Amino acid sequence: MIKVYEPIKDSADAAKTSADAARRSVDVAEDGVRAWIAPTNFSFVDLNNANDPLRARVSYQNVGREPAIKVKNRSPSAIITNVTEQWGTLSNWHEEMFKPENICVDMNKTEVTSVVYPTTNVSAEIYIQTFDKMDISILLTQVKEQRAIYIVMGCFTYETLKNEKKILCFLRGLDA
Repeated sequence: MIKVYEPIKDSADAAKTSADAARRSVDVAEDGVRAWIAPTNFSFVDLNNANDPLRARVSYQNVGREPAIKVKNRSPSAIITNVTEQWGTLSNWHEEMFKPENICVDMNKTEVTSVVYPTTNVSAEIYIQTFDKMDISILLTQVKEQRAIYIVMGCFTYETLKNEKKILCFLRGLDA
């Protein structure tokens, strides 16, 4: 009985392996045509603007092949002061606010901003204001003297036509 069972089991295992490979191929094919939001550029609007020199612009586009629907974005900013360590070894990077799952927290409370259609040469932009209750000149001086780091974080969420939710986080620092 065992001699008969082994070829059947081997055949069943091979069929399962083949089915798993086919399922992965379908997933890869679908990922190739779905919406993909990608940041394409980060810049400061005008560092010489006395009112808001750290106002940031994030350009992004849909590099996929179908529209990204129900697009939302959230872009908080943060400051690390009293910088005495090297950029990559800053102990602040371990703080809760820098974890991707916390950058994107409360996205369900954020309003839908748009539908982003696929394109190869046109980007959309969001503008990020600096803090309301901050003395910008002091912060800018600290950044220039490398005593502070100004960080812009962000999160895009969107749905594909198959109603799959996708999340993209980004983090950019200004460390003059």
